[in-house]
Amino acid sequence: MKTIQGGGRFFYPLEEKVGFLSKEESHHLLKVLRAKKGDFIKVINGRGKEFLAKIVDIERCKGEKLAKIELVKTLREATERKPKITALIPALKGDRTEFLVEKATELGIDKIIVFTSDYSVVKPKKGLFNRLSKKILSATKQCGRLFIPEVLEELVTLSSFLKNRKVVGVVGSFEGKEDAIFEFKNKNLEEFFVLVGPEGGFSQEEENLITQSGFTRLRLGQNILRSETAGVVLMGLVCWFFSFLEGST
Repeated sequence: MKTIQGGGRFFYPLEEKVGFLSKEESHHLLKVLRAKKGDFIKVINGRGKEFLAKIVDIERCKGEKLAKIELVKTLREATERKPKITALIPALKGDRTEFLVEKATELGIDKIIVFTSDYSVVKPKKGLFNRLSKKILSATKQCGRLFIPEVLEELVTLSSFLKNRKVVGVVGSFEGKEDAIFEFKNKNLEEFFVLVGPEGGFSQEEENLITQSGFTRLRLGQNILRSETAGVVLMGLVCWFFSFLEGST
């Protein structure tokens, strides 16, 4: 039995035991990795399961070769954890929004919301959410996650999102405490928010809304961090914290 190595996992969202990989997944499997009929691969459905699958046929459709696979057995299975961790991520210059979304996926964030703020210095280019979806899927397969993070496919303003909303969550701040995350140790939460600060910082109105919404200010250290660095640290701390609590129960 030959299992394709080095190609990571493939995405197969269908319920059927036998079916075709997508054009993109088939191209990577057949053209890049040069897999053959009879080879075995690992696939995830993005909803909590990983399978061992066999390539049972290779068919051509509209000029493209598609891999037909059969699910052989379940390798891993997981249930969604609580709390669901939602990250509010700022729109950043260049490809740094995509970088942050990729790291959010790797770290274990469950839902991603991209926002602009009063001092935003960039307007996202057309096609942002298509690129983010591809980045999320790629990162999910690479890091071995069994659930694909949800992404809100529209840009929101931070003020409109926070207005009249109550949340439980943390935001990085020099005014916060370094152990503030431990305030949530014994709370049974359904959803927890992580707010990553934008490049230009928050306006006073936004600071007021952050406080009114219920965010706890968490100090990330003594140095001034770039938005994407602070985001990785903040999301990493939160995901580690709740994974630690889950493992200690």
